[in-house]
Amino acid sequence: MEKSLLERIERVINFNQKYPVLSDWENGFMESVAAFAAKRGKLSEGQYRVFAKLEAKCDPDVIEKAKAWESSWNDEKRAIARTCAEYYSNTMYWTALSNKILTDPEFIPSHRQYTKMCENKYAKKVLAITSAEPQYPVGSTVVLRSPTANEWSNRVLRDVPCLVLGVLDGIVSTAKGAKQYSILPYGKAEPRTFEERQIKKWNGKKKTSKKSATCEEIPF
Repeated sequence: MEKSLLERIERVINFNQKYPVLSDWENGFMESVAAFAAKRGKLSEGQYRVFAKLEAKCDPDVIEKAKAWESSWNDEKRAIARTCAEYYSNTMYWTALSNKILTDPEFIPSHRQYTKMCENKYAKKVLAITSAEPQYPVGSTVVLRSPTANEWSNRVLRDVPCLVLGVLDGIVSTAKGAKQYSILPYGKAEPRTFEERQIKKWNGKKKTSKKSATCEEIPF
């Protein structure tokens, strides 16, 4: 085989390591054809056709665009990427990219990766929920809406006032009211996490049909 072909393949692989413009599948394809070419001395017609398309992505213009994107990277984009990565880390999508963003503080996703992961309709919902002002500030008292999705909560925590300990950053749903709260139910030792749509403001009244504390007995 011509040595120049293998050099071209290696150049694309090296370029993508520094400026990731290829998808996971495309990158895997390049690794595969590199091994195939080294062993067989050539590529098949179909392999070469795909390779040529990927090679075209690695021209000087792409390099300049990649450098410009890196220069534009700032704390705002990093925060957006982390918020989206935290959401997608709980799904079956963008798992490898999400893990890279969350574990490597120096990693900068490509413009294509950022656009695909952080500017789709689901990511926009996550970002909107994250940036929205919390309906229930820390220190306020709430109760669970009935019913919640959790049978234990419906049975044990129904009508029990709870103290809002904190508003959590992570978003695990794109549904309206998915902002998460850490709340401490009265009479319980451990705080629990509920979404904003699952709680409501406590009106200061409790049912008295069962043995329960009065408002004056609530220690918060």
